[in-house]
Amino acid sequence: MKIRDIVIGLELHARDAALLHYTKSFCNILKPEQIRYVNIHEEIRLPKSLTAHFPNAKKELSNLYIKEMVEKTEKVFIPKTNVIYEALENDTLTELLKLTNEKSTDILAIGIRDRQEDRSLAYRKLVRKSSCNVLVVPENARPRFKQIVVAIDFSDYSKLALEEAIEIALKTGGEITCQHIYEVPTSYHKLNKTFVEAAQIIKDVCFEEFNKLIKNIDLKGVRVEPVFTLNEHNSTTEALVGFCQENNTDLIVLGSKGHSTLGSLLLGSTAETILDYTTNIPVFFVKTKGKNIDIIEEFSKI
Repeated sequence: MKIRDIVIGLELHARDAALLHYTKSFCNILKPEQIRYVNIHEEIRLPKSLTAHFPNAKKELSNLYIKEMVEKTEKVFIPKTNVIYEALENDTLTELLKLTNEKSTDILAIGIRDRQEDRSLAYRKLVRKSSCNVLVVPENARPRFKQIVVAIDFSDYSKLALEEAIEIALKTGGEITCQHIYEVPTSYHKLNKTFVEAAQIIKDVCFEEFNKLIKNIDLKGVRVEPVFTLNEHNSTTEALVGFCQENNTDLIVLGSKGHSTLGSLLLGSTAETILDYTTNIPVFFVKTKGKNIDIIEEFSKI
């Protein structure tokens, strides 16, 4: 995949170090043409009586933020990559959505704090409404890409997510596990089947669908293995996160939409609720660029 522009959101806080450390490795893999470091801060509002005394306050404040970003990023230099710094005034979510809607933006990378209360609705809205891929990096994430899990539901969004994961694994020597989470309908007994028999039939059909999915994908020599998980706890997100933690997963890749009548992995809802779980595993949300939102309409819903 050709990456033109990665936007990295900085809070100008000590926790930016983890995001910068991770995105340095990520950018060395994907080799973007351009990186934009962006800080979004509240608009400075001076009383009219002071405006005349500080006519350049906004510009001076913006320059201070840019200077701080430059200092923070000096040690994460990416060769042959154009670097831009932007300090913007606005509501953070609104401004980030504007950035993702720009045609040149391929990936938005943001850090997330390892505290439950910080995994707010704002992150969910960003993932749901973003018009480009979103990389969410927890505070304690490690920049490794050996074990990659792609959540699949056999939709076109799953195919896109798997293709992106293959590009990453190809350049890092990583391996990919495609996890599909399925359920047994409550009406299985009406078919004169036991629960175990019904579960096995559904699993077999899922395996057939997986083979159809990868038949049209160039694996490029990357090892891709399927795993079919019976959802026994009525939470696809919990099943996904549990599997990834048990198997020392380095990166989770999710298509941001799609659903399958064969199973229960609704990637749209899973993509949002996964941010509610405390985990050190980065999540890469894969989008179909430009097909998710009308930016004006979506702003009105925030």
